[in-house]
Amino acid sequence: MCRISGVGKVIAPHSRTYAAIRMEPEATVEALDDPEATAEARSMSPKTYLVFVDMFLSLPWPQSRYFEYLLSPIAPRLRAEDPRLGFTPDMTVPIFPNKPHPSAGREPVHTDPEFPFSNCYHWIGYYVKVCVRARPRELFDHGEAVPCGPSPVLLECS
Repeated sequence: MCRISGVGKVIAPHSRTYAAIRMEPEATVEALDDPEATAEARSMSPKTYLVFVDMFLSLPWPQSRYFEYLLSPIAPRLRAEDPRLGFTPDMTVPIFPNKPHPSAGREPVHTDPEFPFSNCYHWIGYYVKVCVRARPRELFDHGEAVPCGPSPVLLECS
């Protein structure tokens, strides 16, 4: 367990931290200058997703337009079995205070402060590459961040 203390506001989200993200469809296609793409983007209803910021894929320089990360979406349930891909429900790691796991020996990941949801799991081997737009005038505030320190369970399962 660890707490990110004294970090405050920074230019980019820290790795090894949980975050809520939401896509901005119009901003995503703006540079294309494509009326059809813009119209489709306007029709979308973006949702907010809970993720684990696993690692930086590019250094967060102050002049960067965006920062690349490898994220792991956080799931509200066990993974569904998919024999074709070899996935089984036990290919998950619970996040405390969630404890249930098909394998009685798998300990949950602990965070400091305690994770605010009681039904969440890391799905092993489930990652997405995401570009986060830089916000030089509106910094990322880590005052309320929920970090995950070095976790032997997650390191073994990555």
